[in-house]
Amino acid sequence: MTVMEPKKKWTDERLDDLNKKVDDGFTRVDASLGELRGEIRGFRREVKEEINGFRGEINGFRGEINGFRGEISGFRGEIKGIRGEISDVKGEVSSLKDEMAAGFQKLNRVLLGGLFVVVGSLIGVIAT
Repeated sequence: MTVMEPKKKWTDERLDDLNKKVDDGFTRVDASLGELRGEIRGFRREVKEEINGFRGEINGFRGEINGFRGEISGFRGEIKGIRGEISDVKGEVSSLKDEMAAGFQKLNRVLLGGLFVVVGSLIGVIAT
């Protein structure tokens, strides 16, 4: 059989001690919570500053992208202009080819006519 110790009585003095310990514990918890809240506020402030910094960088990138878009649009216009110039040059080259072909045909006729005259003259000289 086990021997049971008699329960201690809660005297006013013991209750006051307990009450003081509980109050001291809550005071420490309140102080710790206050420190935590301060740290969280500081952390939130830092995070907001970082986010605002990122927003600024993103806006800067957007500006650069829009600048690139403008440059690309300008390049497209230049390319269209160059295509038009190439088309004009092709037309001029085609026209020159046609003119040269006609000129060579005339030259061939003149040379062929001249050849007949020379051959005819040679035959005439030989025959006489």
